Amino acid sequence: MKISGEQVQKALQSYLKETQDAQAQKSQAAARGREPRDQVAFSREARTLTRWVKEVGRQPDLHEARVKELEQAVAKGEYHPSAEEIARQILRRSLVDGRRES
Repeated sequence: MKISGEQVQKALQSYLKETQDAQAQKSQAAARGREPRDQVAFSREARTLTRWVKEVGRQPDLHEARVKELEQAVAKGEYHPSAEEIARQILRRSLVDGRRES
């Protein structure tokens, strides 16, 4: 499973917002002279993301049959991708990697 940079950014933004909210609550409680209790609260986005990750983990690898098919073709010397396909995959991979690094 690949997680996009956008998904990571959303998770971080959600975490930062929750952290800032907690700090604000502590400051307000301290200003009123009460010691706040520690609390843990997960945002709706965090709960949804956790549920998605669990669900994806339960899914079978859909590419397993295709990988085996290609391995057999390579072993038999029957796999001959075109130069265009190789170039397309190189560009596709570089685009995905480039987004991940941003």
